[in-house]
This record gives sequence, structure tokens and C-alpha cells, in this order.
Amino acid sequence: MASPFNSLIGLSEQLIESLENNEYGEASEYSRHIHRTSTETCDLIMSLLNCLRTQLDRISIKPGLFNMTELLNEVSQLAENQAGRKNITVEVETLEDINVYADKALISMWCATC
Repeated sequence: MASPFNSLIGLSEQLIESLENNEYGEASEYSRHIHRTSTETCDLIMSLLNCLRTQLDRISIKPGLFNMTELLNEVSQLAENQAGRKNITVEVETLEDINVYADKALISMWCATC
């Protein structure tokens, strides 16, 4: 859980340095990375909170039909930021779209923590 926050700290330090050196193109790029990492971290935290609520029996499981391929692509984007810093490549390969009937939030949380 600390890793996304460490990324935000590092990116914000690079943003400050770029702005101090009037390197606005780089500053813009760092801002985009900070925004993406913040959004992905928020999504991860929300998934974990939803999982916790389920485990505490405060919410019910709500199955529905969704595209698993799209979900895997979303989760892999979360992992790419962390993996890229460690020279790890994340790839999702499917032959076709896969529709499943399950609780999307729980599946998303499970995929993100594996």
C-alpha cells in the first residue's frame, strides 16, 4: 500500500524540480503521472474498503454481467505503474471478450491484490 504513495512523493519532487528549472513540458508530464497514480490509488483503496465491508457483512454481494477482459485491462493499468518502476512488464492476453456473471467490485479487488 505504501508503494503508490512513494510514487506520488517521488513524482511530486520531480514536478517541483521541473517547475523550479522552468521545464514546463516535463512538469506537465509529471502532473499527468501524479493524477493517474492518485486516481489508481484511490480506486485501489475503494476496492479494499468494499472488500472489508463485505467481510464485515455490511454490504451484500451484487452479482451482475460484466466484461472480464475489460476488468483485467483496468486492473493491469493499476499494476503497470508499480511494475514499470521495477522493470516488470504487465500484459493481459485474451483471445476474445469474456463476459462473466459475478460481483465486479469483489473480482476487481481480488485481481488487484494478487
